[in-house]
Amino acid sequence: MMNAFWDARTSREKLLLCGFGACLLAYLALVVLWQPLARARATAITDIARYNRLQPSLAMLAVSGTGQGLPTSADLPIPTILAETAGSFGLTIRRLQPSGTAAEVTLDDAAFATVLPWIDVLERDHGLRIDAVTLTRRPAPGIVATSLTVKR
Repeated sequence: MMNAFWDARTSREKLLLCGFGACLLAYLALVVLWQPLARARATAITDIARYNRLQPSLAMLAVSGTGQGLPTSADLPIPTILAETAGSFGLTIRRLQPSGTAAEVTLDDAAFATVLPWIDVLERDHGLRIDAVTLTRRPAPGIVATSLTVKR
């Protein structure tokens, strides 16, 4: 049946069908091969940039050892701790409202996989307590809007 269809076509129609097939093949190669590779490359570039931003902080921690001579977290005000640690994780603070021994903080939309380690560092390394947290899923996969109430 296919041979009968092909034989019934003129040379001009055969040329057009071959051109259409080549275009279809190029489109499929773009969709199936190129776009996933381009997405993975963009993700890798973003990750590398984040790691490069964190590298000086990690190097400073490695050099300082136990942190002797540096102010301890108990000496620093909560807003200072929040600002410094958020910056080292690549998070942007949209609103920071200190009130006595507590602070309310709202972050710009960020990756869930970045927000949770930041919260862990606040509790484990700086002795802060998260009194309330609101994580709202955003349309982009893995992105959340975050609001916290942090206390000593």
